[in-house]
Amino acid sequence: MRSSNRARLMASTVFGAVLVASPALAQEVEELVVTGSRIARQDLTSVSPVATVGEAEMKAQGVVNTENLLATLPQAAPGVTGTVNNGNGGVSTVNLRGLGAIRTLVLVDGKRQIPTTSTGTVDINLIPPAMIDRIEVMTGGASAVYGSDAISGVVNFILKRNFEGFEFRGGFSATDEGDAKIYDASATTGVSFDRGNVMVSLGYNKREPFFQGDHPSDKLHLSLGEPPASAAGTLIFSGSGSEENGRVNPFVAGRFVTLPGQPNLAANSALFLQNGDVRLYRGAPDTYNFAPVNYTQTPQERYSVTAIGRYDLTDTIEATLKGNFVNSRITTQLAPTPIGSRTFRFTLDNNPFLSAAAKQALNTLGSTTPYTIPASSSWTAGTFTDVDTDGDGIFETVTGVFNRRLTEVGPRISNFNFYGFQMQGGLNGKVDAINGAWELGVQYGNTHGSNSLLGDTSLARIQQALLLNASGTGCLDPSGGCVPLNFFGLGRISPEAARFISTRINSTQDFEEIIAQAFLSGDTENFFSLPAGPIGFAVGAEYRSDEFAFRPSQDLAVGNLTGFNASPPVSGYIDVYELYGETRVPLLKDLPFVKDLSLELAGRLSDYSSQDKLTKTYKVAGDWAVNDDLRLRASYNRAVRAPSVGELFAPHQQRLPDRHRPLLGSGQPDRGCPPSLYQLGRRGQSGRRDPSQPADPDPDGR
Repeated sequence: MRSSNRARLMASTVFGAVLVASPALAQEVEELVVTGSRIARQDLTSVSPVATVGEAEMKAQGVVNTENLLATLPQAAPGVTGTVNNGNGGVSTVNLRGLGAIRTLVLVDGKRQIPTTSTGTVDINLIPPAMIDRIEVMTGGASAVYGSDAISGVVNFILKRNFEGFEFRGGFSATDEGDAKIYDASATTGVSFDRGNVMVSLGYNKREPFFQGDHPSDKLHLSLGEPPASAAGTLIFSGSGSEENGRVNPFVAGRFVTLPGQPNLAANSALFLQNGDVRLYRGAPDTYNFAPVNYTQTPQERYSVTAIGRYDLTDTIEATLKGNFVNSRITTQLAPTPIGSRTFRFTLDNNPFLSAAAKQALNTLGSTTPYTIPASSSWTAGTFTDVDTDGDGIFETVTGVFNRRLTEVGPRISNFNFYGFQMQGGLNGKVDAINGAWELGVQYGNTHGSNSLLGDTSLARIQQALLLNASGTGCLDPSGGCVPLNFFGLGRISPEAARFISTRINSTQDFEEIIAQAFLSGDTENFFSLPAGPIGFAVGAEYRSDEFAFRPSQDLAVGNLTGFNASPPVSGYIDVYELYGETRVPLLKDLPFVKDLSLELAGRLSDYSSQDKLTKTYKVAGDWAVNDDLRLRASYNRAVRAPSVGELFAPHQQRLPDRHRPLLGSGQPDRGCPPSLYQLGRRGQSGRRDPSQPADPDPDGR
C-alpha cells in the first residue's frame, strides 16, 4: 500500500552474532539518573515524562538507521532525514515538538554532542548506532538543567557500558518492491579486567539513492486547485513556472508582449518555441515537472569508530575516556537549475536565435523612456533607454523578466562530506556523607564539513552571453571565452554556452567546541529528613566555548547564482559560564490519597560573552501520586534561548524574488518532500538563514 507522499512499507532484516556477551550493566544499582535531572532517584518516574526506546525495541523494529526510529516517536516532528532531498544540508536532525532542531538539545550519555552547523544543530549521523543502549526523550522543562538550547526538550543517547565479548550485527531494509535499500553493519568488542572495561565499535552504513521518478505515483507534482472556481479543492497537476522552453515577461511598467489574437496585457508571458517563435504561456499545461529527478531517498555512506574505557582509580573514584570519529557522506540532487523571475537585457534586432515574428512580438518590451534596473539585479543593474539604431522598427536591446529551466546544464548535485571527532575525559566518584556523587569532565569536539555543488550557473555570465555583437555572431563582451547563449527554446543552449555559464560552488565549514563541567549531587539523609524523606539536590558549574567558520567560494559568497541565494563567509566565537542547581523536596508520603507528593525546583545562571546581562532560567514542578494508578504532574518553566554563533555573526542576506505562479499562488516552496530544515531551522526560527546549510533553493519549483 502506498499513499501519495510515498509512505513506504519497509521490509527489514537484522542479524547478528554474539560471543561471550555480558549484560550491559555489571552490577545492580539502586538509584538512577533520569534524563532531565541530575538528582539520582530510585524509580524512573519524573515530573517531566521521559520516553525511553531500548535496545530491544530497536531490534524488534529492525532499525538500521537511528533517524528513522526517532521519526516514529510522537514527540518528534519531521526533521531532516534520508527522505529530505531539498534542504538536506548533509545532516540528520531531531526536531522535538515541531519547534525546530535548533531548539532541541542532543546529549550522549548526558553530555552535549558536538554541533555541526552555525546554529548549533547536531547531526545525529555522528552518533554511532551500534553503541546505543537506549534513547531517552524528554520534552520541556530542561533548560534549567542543561542550558538554553533545550527549550523544546532533550534527546539523550545512552551508550553501552561494561560490554564484554564480541558482537557483529548486520541490517538491511528496503521498500516492499525491493528498492531504496539501506545496509548496516557493525562489530563491537569489549573486555573487562579487575578495575575497568574497554569497548571498541566499528560501524558502516550505506543508503542507496531512490528517485521520485522511480515509482509512477511520485512522478507528478500535485497541488490543490485554485482557478478556475470549479477546480477549487481538487488535485491538479502543477509544476514549476521555470520550465524548459523558457519564457519572458515585461520588466518596464506599462509594457507588454504582443501576441497574435491576444489582448496587449502586461500579464502576458511569451513562451519560446524550438523554431525561434513565441506563443502565449498557458500556465499549468506549460509548467515543468521537477519531481522525477529529485531524490525520495538520498544516498549516504557512513563510517564510524568509537572507543570507550573506564578504570577504577580507587574504590570510590573512576576515570573515564571516550573517543568517537565519524565520516558521513550524503548526496542530494535537485532538478536542473531554474532561472526564476530574473531580469536580463538581451539582444533583439540582431539576434540570430529569434524568428522575425518573435522579434516583432518582443519589441513591445522595449521603452524609449529611461528606466532603472535596481541594484538587487546586480548582474545587469543600471539606467537604460532602448534604441532602434538602424531605424528598422526593432529595438537593438530590450529588457525582460525570464523564467527558464536550464536542462542543458544538467541537474544540481550537492556532495556533502562531514567528519566529526569528539574526545571526552573525566573523573567521577562517590560521596558517602551525602549519599551522592561528583563528576569532573572535559570534552573537545570538532566537525569539519565540505560541500561541492555542480549544475548551477552564473547570473553575470548569462547576462554577458545574452548581449551580442552587431552581427550577432559573438558576444558583445568576448572576455573569458564568452559564447552566445540561445536562451529561446528547449535544447537550444549549445554545450559550449552551457560550459561558459556554468559555475562550480564549493564551501567548507568547521565547528569547534570545548566544554568543562563539574557537578555534585546527593541528599540530606545523613543530616535531616522530612517526614516524607530526605531532600535531594544537585549543583554544578559549566564552561562552554563555541567557534565556527564558514568559507564559501566567490560565486556563492556574492550570490552570482541562478538557483541559490548568496551565502557570505561567517566566523565567530562565543563562550558561556554557567551555574546551576536543582532540588527535589518530598512533601508527603504514604497517606490517604497521597502515595507521594513532591516539589522540584531548578535554576540556572548563564553569563554569555554575547550578552550584557545574565541569562536566567528556572523550573517549578510538582508531582502528586494519588495511588498506583493515578498520578498528576504540573510544571512551570522559564527558558531563554541564547543566540548561536551563526545568528550573532551572519550578515543579513538576500532572498530569491517572489514569483507569480499560476495555480499554486501560495508563495511557498514547491519541494516535493517533507518539511525540512529549510522551513524549520534555516529561516523560520531565527529570521536569518543558516549559512552553513546549502544556499536557499529557488522556491519556484524543484
